[in-house]
Amino acid sequence: MLGYLRNQTNSFFIKGIIVLISLSFILFFGSAALFSDRTQVVAEVNGYAIRDTELNREWQLAARRAQRFNPEISDDDIQRLRAQVLDNIIERHLITEEARSQGFVISRDQVQRAVLEEPGFQDDEGNFDMERYKAYLGSNATRNAARLQEDYEERLLYSSIVDFIGDSIVIGPQEVRDTYERENSKRNVEFLKINSSRFRNAVSLGEEELKAFIAEQGEAIRERYDRDFDRKYNQPKKVSARHILLKFGDNDDDSSRAEIRTRMEEILALAKADGSDFAALASEHSEDSSASRGGDLGFFDKGRMVEEFSDAAFALEIGGISGIVETRYGLHIIKVEDIQEASTKALEEVRDEVALDLAREERAPELARSYAERLTGALNGSLDEPAIEALLAEQSLSVQESGPFNGGARAVPKLGGATPEAVAAAFQLNEIGAVTAAPVQIPAGWVVMRLKDKSEPSANGFEEDRESIRKRLQRARRSQAVESWKRDLKANAQIQVRPGV
Repeated sequence: MLGYLRNQTNSFFIKGIIVLISLSFILFFGSAALFSDRTQVVAEVNGYAIRDTELNREWQLAARRAQRFNPEISDDDIQRLRAQVLDNIIERHLITEEARSQGFVISRDQVQRAVLEEPGFQDDEGNFDMERYKAYLGSNATRNAARLQEDYEERLLYSSIVDFIGDSIVIGPQEVRDTYERENSKRNVEFLKINSSRFRNAVSLGEEELKAFIAEQGEAIRERYDRDFDRKYNQPKKVSARHILLKFGDNDDDSSRAEIRTRMEEILALAKADGSDFAALASEHSEDSSASRGGDLGFFDKGRMVEEFSDAAFALEIGGISGIVETRYGLHIIKVEDIQEASTKALEEVRDEVALDLAREERAPELARSYAERLTGALNGSLDEPAIEALLAEQSLSVQESGPFNGGARAVPKLGGATPEAVAAAFQLNEIGAVTAAPVQIPAGWVVMRLKDKSEPSANGFEEDRESIRKRLQRARRSQAVESWKRDLKANAQIQVRPGV
């Protein structure tokens, strides 16, 4: 679109559009002060008031852009755009305020061009649509045109200073080569993963040690109890039940529902007959996935199932069988197998249990580290093969192989989770068969690695990839620099957002 506009600048049509936009800015901007703002302030940035009219105007444009790129966008997503747009306005004002203080200036011609290139003012073919532009200005065109100029001037100032920061980023040749080698070198390691959780049950406290731990960690024990209260110590009433389900079919009309109900009434009669086997009936007749388990649903609290099902189940005694219960899934018959009444345990009742749980969490990682160090020493030659096998058997560990990965990876494959420390340690191994000198800490515990295979990059490939790597690094470094600069601006700014905006 920009190229088209540049090529068509001499055309009568484009000149006419530019003249109209220019006149609207000149005339409307000059008289904007005649109009007072009887609007709500939604946020303040260093004393500058952001009003709901500004927010709604930008939200409208953002919504149009979003709908152009995704016609199926939901109303909820459009609504969520509002908060994002407000954040953008706050950020843009901070940056443009800084840009002006640094001497950046935007010409009226630049603003006019930006308006012509605005997707929200273009038709479906990407051409400027004067009617859309006029409709956007609305009945209060005088004020809105002036504000539009201000908005675009701010956007262009924003782009100018961000580009200035980005253009100052220089990527040296050594960094480009190091990146190429890191991304094209590969390692394949065998590893032993030592999870700290394996050692929880190995932590025990004697009576006196437990008392001392409780005395030292009283506040931490209270915090752990509060954290786990709903999950472990405040149990709602639960029932264990089986059920039989007949689903409503695709042809869900009154006739088919009556047919299903008649069939369910026959099953209900069988279920309530003396000596009936409810589990067998569920296996034979139920259309739920639980049929293979005799309809067994296990224990559940009242909020877990749909309301009609829960109400019926919780109204039954142990061994009770419901009538026919209708939900959105179909028709059910429910049998209650067991009931767990609601219970609440005070901290005084479970203090020892909570203390032991906390002690295990704190001390298990140290036991895991100690074991990992023994294992590393053994693999580096301190023990013979039978002794190593015995050491592995202590924790039922088995060797796993990662498969090839490069130095830019965030994780060692198959190790689980992000493990950049393990990747770095693997690339310190250069001799096939070499073992890490010390266990490497990972989120789950520790890992010991042995190099099984490696490959290095070719020199010819570097010449082919050099420029693309440099550009990629520059984009990433530019983004980091700009984001860091933005954070500093925000940290030193006075920003207030009205609650509920």
